[in-house]
Amino acid sequence: MLFRAPRSFPNFPQTAYVLVALGVVWMFFLIRVYDLQVANRQIYKVKSEENRIVRLTKLAPRGEILDRAGRVLAASRFSTDLVTSNRRLKTTEINALCSRLAPLLTVRPDRLRDAYFSAIRKTYSYQPVPLYSNLSETQTIRVGEALWQFPDLRLQKRLTRWYPGGDLLSHVLGYVNEVSKEDMDRDPNYKLGSLIGRSGIEDILEPHLRGKDGYRWGEVDAQGKMRRDLTDLPEAEATAGATVRLTIDYELSKALEEAFGDSNGFGVLMNASTGAIRAMFSRPGFDPNRLVTTDIEYIRQLQTDSARPFFNRAVQSSFPPGSTYKTVNFVAAVESGLADENTSFYCSGQFHIGKRVAECWKTRGHGRMTLLPAITQSCNIYFYNLGMVLGVERMAAYGRMFKLGEKTGFILPGEPDGILPTPEWKQRRFGEAWTRGDDVNMSIGQGFVLVTPLQQVSLMASLFNGGKIMKPYLVEAVWTQDARDPLSVPGEAPTVRGTLTVSDTTLALLRTGLREVVLHGTGTRAGRDPRGKLLPVEVYGKTGTVQRVGRQTVERVGVEPEDHGWFLCYFVLNGEPMTAVVMKESAGHGGTVAAPVIGRFIANTYRPPS
Repeated sequence: MLFRAPRSFPNFPQTAYVLVALGVVWMFFLIRVYDLQVANRQIYKVKSEENRIVRLTKLAPRGEILDRAGRVLAASRFSTDLVTSNRRLKTTEINALCSRLAPLLTVRPDRLRDAYFSAIRKTYSYQPVPLYSNLSETQTIRVGEALWQFPDLRLQKRLTRWYPGGDLLSHVLGYVNEVSKEDMDRDPNYKLGSLIGRSGIEDILEPHLRGKDGYRWGEVDAQGKMRRDLTDLPEAEATAGATVRLTIDYELSKALEEAFGDSNGFGVLMNASTGAIRAMFSRPGFDPNRLVTTDIEYIRQLQTDSARPFFNRAVQSSFPPGSTYKTVNFVAAVESGLADENTSFYCSGQFHIGKRVAECWKTRGHGRMTLLPAITQSCNIYFYNLGMVLGVERMAAYGRMFKLGEKTGFILPGEPDGILPTPEWKQRRFGEAWTRGDDVNMSIGQGFVLVTPLQQVSLMASLFNGGKIMKPYLVEAVWTQDARDPLSVPGEAPTVRGTLTVSDTTLALLRTGLREVVLHGTGTRAGRDPRGKLLPVEVYGKTGTVQRVGRQTVERVGVEPEDHGWFLCYFVLNGEPMTAVVMKESAGHGGTVAAPVIGRFIANTYRPPS
C-alpha cells in the first residue's frame, strides 16, 4: 500500500509579508480615492468639465472690398461643402467612398481622396472632414438626392470668399485661402478654417479685413464626438472685418481689359490730378474664386505656366521705355537751350557712329525734320542727333526730375526702382566706360534704361497737371463696423512726390507734339474708334516699341512681331483727367497694337455731356 506524504503547514512569516503588502496597496488606493473624491474633488471636477466642454469658434466674415462707386469687388458669402464624419476610415473604405462620389461631383476620385487625407490631419475629432468644397448648384442637387446612400455624409454651409468679377482685377484684389499650421503657430488668433489674404489688397490690408472671431460652447463624449451645443453658457458673436473702398472703377476696369484683348501685357489708368488708380490689370491673370478652395490642379497649372500669371506686370515689371522716353529728351533739349521748334536734323534712314549703323524705323528716312514733326513721327535719327548733343548727364538729370529710377511708393508689393543709367553706374555694373553709342541708345529709350508702368503714368500726368509728379494710390477709405469716420491707410491719399522745374512754354510745346502724334503721327489709332471715326475726346500720346533682346542695338527698320508695344497717353474722359499706359508683350509696334486699345476703350466708355 502506498502512502502520501502529509501536506506541509503554511509558512506563517511569509504569509504575513504578503498580507502586509496587500494592506499597503489598499491603503494607497484608499488615499487616492479620498484625494479624488474628497480633498481635491473641485479641481478634478473642473478638469473633467474641461475635457467634456469645448470652445467652438465662430469665424468672422471678412470685410467687403468695394470700388469707388460702392460696387462689390470681394465679399463673404456662404458656400456648400460635402463633409464626412470624423471617423478614421481605412484606405479601402475611403477609396470605395471616393469612387462612388466622383461621378456625382464630376471629379476624379483621387482629388476627393487627397482632400480627405489632407483635412483629417488638421481637424479635431468633433469636427467634420471636408471632402469637396464650394459645390455648384448642380453638384449640390445631385449629391443631395443621393445622400441617403451615404450615412456618414452631409452637406454643410461654410463662410467663404467670393469675387464676382472672376479674374477681373485679380492682381489688385489678390486672393485668400485657409490658414496653414504655420499661420496658426505665428498668430494664435487664427483658427482652423480661417481665411487669410495671400496677395494683393487681401494681403496688404489683412489686419483690417480679417475681423474678430466669436465663440460658443459644446459638449463632447469620451471619444471626442460632438454631442450638443451648450446654449446656457456665455458666447460671443463674431465681428465682421472692415469695409475697404478702393479708387478703382469697376466699369472702367472691365472696359479697359475688354479693349486690351487676349494678349499678355498690362494696363494702368490713373486720375492725372490726384494719382487715384481707376483701372489696373496684368495679363495673364487668375481666378481667385478657384484659389479660395485650394484647387490643387488649378494652382499647379498657374505655377507651371511660363507666362507667370501670378506676376503683377502692372506693378512689378520694368522695361526699356522705347520711344516714350523721347518726351524726356524733348524737355531736356528745350529747357537746356540746345534745341527749339526750329532745330532741324536730316533723316536719311541711317545714322553712322563709328563702325555702327543705327537705323530709323522708316527705311527711306523722313528727310529734313524739326522738333515737333520729329516727335510726331517718332523719328529715331532726329533723336539720335539730339542725344549726341545732350549727352548722358543731361538725359539722366531730366529723367531724375521726372522721378525715374526710383519707386513711386505704391501700396502693392514688388515695385522695382527701374534703371536710370549713368557712366558711373555702367562702370560699377559692367566695369566698362560709357560710349557715344550708349548716348544713341538712351536717346530713344533703349540700351540700359528701364522704367515701370507706374513711373510712366506719373510722368505723363505731370505734363498736364501743372508739373506735379503724383504718387499713385489705390485705397480710398477703410471703415470698421463701429467707426463713424473711415480709418486712414498711410500713403493712400493724393500725394505730390515732386514738381517739374520746366517752363509752361516748354510743356505747351510738348503737349502740341503729343496731340499731333494722335492726330497725324504714329498713334492715330488711339484717337479713333474701331470704325476709324475720330473720337470726340482729345487724346495726347506717345508710342514706343521695345526690343526683347539686344540692349546694345537701337531700333531697327521694321518691327518684328516679338517686340513689345507701349502706348502712353492723356485724355479727359467724362470730365475726369486721365493718364493711361498700355503695353502688349511680344505683339508688335506700339502704334499698331497698343494705341488701338485706348481708341476702343474711349469709344466704349465716353458719355456725351447732358
